[in-house]
Amino acid sequence: MGPMAKGGLALMAGVLLAGGPEARGQEVETAAWLRGCWLATSGSTEVEEVWLAPKGGIMLGVSRTVRAGTATGYELLRLHTRAGELVLSAHPSGQSPADFGISHTSPGLLRFENPSHDFPRAIEYERLAADSLLARVFSEVGSSTPSFVLRYARVACDEDQDVG
Repeated sequence: MGPMAKGGLALMAGVLLAGGPEARGQEVETAAWLRGCWLATSGSTEVEEVWLAPKGGIMLGVSRTVRAGTATGYELLRLHTRAGELVLSAHPSGQSPADFGISHTSPGLLRFENPSHDFPRAIEYERLAADSLLARVFSEVGSSTPSFVLRYARVACDEDQDVG
């Protein structure tokens, strides 16, 4: 085996021992309970949020807000790890993307914070039961009083389902 092949094997061994996407993906698994389709309603406003199962070290989500039959906003979401920490990357319609680092996690609870973001500065997901979820949005890091709360119910992800 030549020096190039030995160097390549050493590099490959280093990547495997350090933990590639598969190892980091284990942290994303802590959010697997978000997987599925969720619906929050308040009057004529509906907020849908859909999360794909963890795969390849990430979870992908999408959210859509509809008021009185008209879409008023959407958001693309990605849960991933960076430097061994869980990160929620959010790209809401009409705004720049923002990353929120995990600040607290326990079974059924994830809190993400970004003190330098204008609003929100913290986002929290709490699983109440297999079919119910709270999303709390905070204007300040460390706050226990949310600016608003979305109460989601799990709904079928059938492509034919009309949730509107």
